[in-house]
Amino acid sequence: MGIGMSLFEETSYDPRNGAPINSNLADYIVAANADVPSLDVHSWNSPTRT
Repeated sequence: MGIGMSLFEETSYDPRNGAPINSNLADYIVAANADVPSLDVHSWNSPTRT
């Protein structure tokens, strides 16, 4: 969800009144797996403080 939001979501505003222009679900683009770039996942162990 976060990748889709950063790649595709954009809110355009009307300069006359400041209202959002694309505020409906018809303009909403959902990212598919083909839209996501390749990712490298790294993990490491770290000590836990108690």
